[in-house]
Amino acid sequence: MSATDEIEEFLALYPPEIVAIRRALRAVVQDVASGGHEELFARHNHWSYGPTPKYSGREVYICPLTRYVRLGFFHGVGLPDPAGLIEGEGKRLRHVKVWTVEQARGPEVRALVAAAWANVVERGKD
Repeated sequence: MSATDEIEEFLALYPPEIVAIRRALRAVVQDVASGGHEELFARHNHWSYGPTPKYSGREVYICPLTRYVRLGFFHGVGLPDPAGLIEGEGKRLRHVKVWTVEQARGPEVRALVAAAWANVVERGKD
């Protein structure tokens, strides 16, 4: 079974609005992170993306919740965020609460994903 099929099965437990937001976010991430690897971590309620299959190289994750979808960045500290969407206070991890499909498809979210992806690609060159 492909990761996509596993994710669709995983999402069957969520309301249709959450599934729609998740699908919009997935499309944005896949467009920005073309060629990236997607892997479901159902036990941890998310799936993530990285340039290689290694977990240590993961950069972006999507975590559906009951009222919104969390778009997370494993190395989100320092990402440019002029719209002020990023939340979190940890050492590296940051996230955005995505409440609508329109927000998921918006330029602010796309810019955050692009910046995070550029960072992980750059780190991989070291």
